[in-house]
Amino acid sequence: MVMDSDHLQGVNILVRYGVEGETSDVRRAALRCVANALLLDPIMRQAFVDTGYGGKLAERLKVCPQAKG
Repeated sequence: MVMDSDHLQGVNILVRYGVEGETSDVRRAALRCVANALLLDPIMRQAFVDTGYGGKLAERLKVCPQAKG
């Protein structure tokens, strides 16, 4: 299966909202969609890399407080 421009644009929008969304709820919902897409469709993994937001998300993971159990 080949990734078309509509799919790339959709992933880019979701990732952008996941990084730059106005509220934590918006960011969380967008990133859940991205995670599901990455899990279900291997082609989406390359599309995610192509967005250029991977590094920003990795940096945010480093600074997020860990959940207390």
